[in-house]
Amino acid sequence: MCKRISLIIILLSFFSLILTASEELDRRTTLLNQANHFTIRRNYEKANSIYKKLLQENPDDYIVAEKLIQNYFKTSQIEAAEELIEKYSKKFPELTLLRLNTVLLINLGKTEEAYSEIENYFNTTPKNLNRYREFSLLFQTNKQYKYAIKLLLEAREIAQDEFLNARLLANNYQYLGEYEKAITEYIRYLRKNKSYRFYVYNRIKDMLKQDPVLVEVLQTEYERWDNQQVSELYAKSLTYVGKYEMALQIYSKLDAKLLRDFAESQYKLGNYTIAKKALQQYIQREVSAIAIAEAQLTLADIYITNNEFEAAQEILWQVYQNKELQNRRNFYRSHANMNCRVKLAELAMKQGKDAELIVQYYQEARKFAMNSSEKQLLDLKIIDYLTMQGDFEAASQKLQKIKGNTEIGTQVDKLADYYTFLLAFIQQKESADSLLTEVMINIPQNKQINNILLLKEIVKDMSVESKSKVLTAFRKKNIYQYSSAMTILDSLSTNIQEQGQVKILQGMWALENNDPQAQKYFEFDFQKPILKEIAAYFEAMLEKDGQIKSLMASEFLKNNPNAVFAPQFREFVQ
Repeated sequence: MCKRISLIIILLSFFSLILTASEELDRRTTLLNQANHFTIRRNYEKANSIYKKLLQENPDDYIVAEKLIQNYFKTSQIEAAEELIEKYSKKFPELTLLRLNTVLLINLGKTEEAYSEIENYFNTTPKNLNRYREFSLLFQTNKQYKYAIKLLLEAREIAQDEFLNARLLANNYQYLGEYEKAITEYIRYLRKNKSYRFYVYNRIKDMLKQDPVLVEVLQTEYERWDNQQVSELYAKSLTYVGKYEMALQIYSKLDAKLLRDFAESQYKLGNYTIAKKALQQYIQREVSAIAIAEAQLTLADIYITNNEFEAAQEILWQVYQNKELQNRRNFYRSHANMNCRVKLAELAMKQGKDAELIVQYYQEARKFAMNSSEKQLLDLKIIDYLTMQGDFEAASQKLQKIKGNTEIGTQVDKLADYYTFLLAFIQQKESADSLLTEVMINIPQNKQINNILLLKEIVKDMSVESKSKVLTAFRKKNIYQYSSAMTILDSLSTNIQEQGQVKILQGMWALENNDPQAQKYFEFDFQKPILKEIAAYFEAMLEKDGQIKSLMASEFLKNNPNAVFAPQFREFVQ
């Protein structure tokens, strides 16, 4: 009986010890997690207080000691780190002690000594390539790039692998300012890691920003390797330094999709000559009817922008008459059929064609819309055109039909409200103000509405007759009858009291039409504060010198901090 009781007591004591140890382990884990949390958020003071508390409870815990030392390094408490390393030097594993001593010696300005200790370690242990990488990162993190490079090159020589550590070597060469070597290593890395082409390009772009002549290094690498990724990198780099024709020569040999992407990027930048050449080459290479048509539409946009209407008409007709594109299997795979007819309508406006033809193109476009919402948006384009054409009755009837067949709150419904307001505003109806309030709530930050608000502000003090003429000119301008619109404004410019408003409108509309004479309108001696503000904004916008533009904006903001155009001026400040 006594033996049984003794056994029970022993077992209870044993389980009690296990539970106590488990609780201690759980507590340590919890505290370590808390300290790590503070360290990640750079609250080193709180993290260190936890580490010190843990060391007081267990002075032999070298893992906690290492974490505390690392935080000392992060906060430049080098003496404290050195003392703790010395105290735990017998407890730390060999590699841990070597790592910590390396960082300590670097911080003490003894980098050569740190490197020698690592070399001694490698001379007395089996060659481990991962260890070379690990210690090189210690030097890199502490901005000792020369020593990081030495270790990485040693590892490469041991492995007899020219691609080993290419990205790390490239990074260190770049940090050291040895850009030619950095580019060579980045290209080595790219040849084995195709998916990193954007990463490599961004790195090389940073170097080209410092020295555009480095593109010649890329040319050497391009000529050296028959590699798609290297070729693309060279082409993108040529584009970055403004050598567009050379870039096009490279892109013309690459995949058709890359050539198309290059064309689109140049189109968006307004580099139309290069974009046009690239698109023409792409169209010759592409086999998909849809892809060809979409490229042709972009090409037509370039022709229209450059007022090459005959060329635009010709290429749009190619899309318009493309039977394969209208085949049922392609019908809903692209918007090319619909967009072609929309562009033909806009081109017909620019060419001054009959209203019936323009409306006909929009109606044909509806047949190729993919859903009822797209059809209604095309109906709104017709309404916009009819409004600007002055056919208010037809526009109003069509608008009421849309309002009666549209769900409240949809994009189409909100745009229909906008056109209801626009009709009222152009006809100078009293309902325009209340309609505008509703539109501004439903469609905030809308460019069209902002333009109308600006127009409303400019014409508010003009006579009813002058305002009516301005609105007629506004309608004509919106359907590309620029000359007629400017003629109407010219007829109003003789009125001294309204001359300022007229000059502002002429300047704004001249800018829209890429008229080189736009600047002269903003040089008028404006008297009204709002007109002065608008003129100052556009003069700053037209200034090509970034520094002068910034000075103009800063001067304006200093004198007019609460002006309506203040947010736009702030965008000009460098």
